[in-house]
Amino acid sequence: MTKKQTAYEDLTARLQELFREADRQLPSGDTAPDNERIHQYRVSIRRIRALLGQLPGVFEPESVDRVRTRLRGLMQTSNLVRDLDVLSESWPDLAGDLPESCAEALTGLRQRLMAQRNRARKRWLAELASPEYQSQWAGLLKLVNEKDLPPGDLAGKRSQKLIRQAIRQRYRKLCKHLAVVDAFSPPDDLHRVRIDIKKLRYCSELLPVGEDKGVEECLSSLRKAQNRLGEFNDVCQQLVWLQSQTEGVGRRRNLTFAKEGQLMFCLGALQYKLEQRAQKLQKRSFVALQRVRLPETILG
Repeated sequence: MTKKQTAYEDLTARLQELFREADRQLPSGDTAPDNERIHQYRVSIRRIRALLGQLPGVFEPESVDRVRTRLRGLMQTSNLVRDLDVLSESWPDLAGDLPESCAEALTGLRQRLMAQRNRARKRWLAELASPEYQSQWAGLLKLVNEKDLPPGDLAGKRSQKLIRQAIRQRYRKLCKHLAVVDAFSPPDDLHRVRIDIKKLRYCSELLPVGEDKGVEECLSSLRKAQNRLGEFNDVCQQLVWLQSQTEGVGRRRNLTFAKEGQLMFCLGALQYKLEQRAQKLQKRSFVALQRVRLPETILG
């Protein structure tokens, strides 16, 4: 990015690179992607959606809304895949110190988890291979690579000026939400702050780091806060999965009274462990949020 580059030129070039990166992460044929490729694919799509919404007016609003909606649809199936992958990776640590009497129940839960994970992956791979998905993806690639995304009223403005304006707006919104949260706020409130942090970070990353010493420090604090909040969100999603298993115990007719009791004890122990972990992560997230600062050179 040069100081004289227009916002349309700058954002189009960035979009082209992000689409290329997402395209590289897509699995080919029926080959199951590893967790890192799934993560990188999701990050690329998320960054594309964020970039399209960072500087309103650079592209035609109606076209941006259509593209963002299509991208959200491409992400939906992978959401469950990612959540189940994270839970399966953390399972040994989560279940490792439970008593021996829980072994059979834990084995059963692990098998159910892996079965759900495998089904979710198969559905996602089938979706990626479908003509509908391929057509949508090809259309999006063409739209960006051929610069067919219609320009908006601010397309000719200097990119850096618009970026700094957007950062200030994002930061004000974050501060407004931070003013009403603390270390004991409900997950939904912290999730809203997490979204604010993510958008502010992506917007700040549009600045050239070398020209402002405060930018890298700002990005470091945003990354730490986002990571803490992400860990907290993962535990919250794992608690949701455990709750679904608890609610399903009564519908499993193949369980004897003794096995049902063992399973309920096991689920309760796992839930207690996760709740303790969530409390710690919630406090750490709040500490990280308190350290988020933007340099005066950006805010001024």
